[in-house]
Amino acid sequence: MLREVEGYADPLEGSRTEVIRRARRRGSYERLAYLRVVSGYNTRSRVLYVEGGGSLSVDVLGPDERRLLFRRAASGLQPLAVWLSPNGLPKKVKGWEGHVVRAVAFDGARGPVHDA
Repeated sequence: MLREVEGYADPLEGSRTEVIRRARRRGSYERLAYLRVVSGYNTRSRVLYVEGGGSLSVDVLGPDERRLLFRRAASGLQPLAVWLSPNGLPKKVKGWEGHVVRAVAFDGARGPVHDA
């Protein structure tokens, strides 16, 4: 499963990267309301620093708020969320948890994994 996730997230050729490129070309990220661009993170206090001078504790952010967290890369805005929908926007939890469950239940080398 780790190999599949690495392939998906590969910064040069992964399918996640291609989805982000398409979303950038469409201007999808710039049109989002309430978008927050994270410029830094303090691991000790678990605080995100946001462009414009604000800060947020990761402990109080809900799933929908986390979906609006982005970073500014050299090539443009990029979602901090790992799992993206085909339109490049972060998936809701119900949208990605099925991928994880299916991946855990299937081992590419041995086929479906069954409880003994």
